[in-house]
Amino acid sequence: MQNKIGDKFKWTEESITWYENAAQQSSYHNHIIKVIRPYLDADDNLCEIACGTGFLAKKVAPYVKSITANDLDILALQYLQEHLSSIEREQITIVFGDWKASLADVSFDTVIFSFFSVFFSDWDMLCDLAKKRIISIHHSKDAISFAKHKKRETYEEVSAFLNRKQITHTVIPLAIHFDQPFSDYEDASSYFRYYYSKRSDTSLEQFLSEKVSKSPKGLCLPKVKDLGIIIINL
Repeated sequence: MQNKIGDKFKWTEESITWYENAAQQSSYHNHIIKVIRPYLDADDNLCEIACGTGFLAKKVAPYVKSITANDLDILALQYLQEHLSSIEREQITIVFGDWKASLADVSFDTVIFSFFSVFFSDWDMLCDLAKKRIISIHHSKDAISFAKHKKRETYEEVSAFLNRKQITHTVIPLAIHFDQPFSDYEDASSYFRYYYSKRSDTSLEQFLSEKVSKSPKGLCLPKVKDLGIIIINL
């Protein structure tokens, strides 16, 4: 079971289902929108890079003029396309490919992305893409997980980077529940093998007995996203 495109995460039908189930039971995306809503303008042409399955793009859509949703994972974009309402189809344009190539000749009022490391490597290109504002969501450096995640830019690191460049920005720390439901122990075991088996000191048995708990609808992995939102007005 592969979950990488080179060094990047790759969506599968299973991982899309897991995320969909978690998103539907969580207030995560609504909470994000509540925080960033004051920084969205009704006449904005917005772009979300690394949009994945588009849950955030769809939540943002009512508050802006148009959205370009970009990702290099075709399966995730197919999911997004299939789950757009007729109104959303008029407002959301899906663009496949690496953002640096696919969006090289365009710019947007606002650019948004989540858990995507581009500040250190592609800051100049990011500034070319965004005319007015950048909204980025990052893990905290103190985020605790039993998985050994690869190095990602934390919001503290990004804030320090912006401070060195003397770029004014706002940092909004958050902790939001994003529990993962499972239908049964087989489903939970598949989730562990997909996300954690090669990146964790935790065994499957420990995961099932210590991390997963029973819920009214089956099983659940309690999770809290410890993160920060960074707002940059250009």
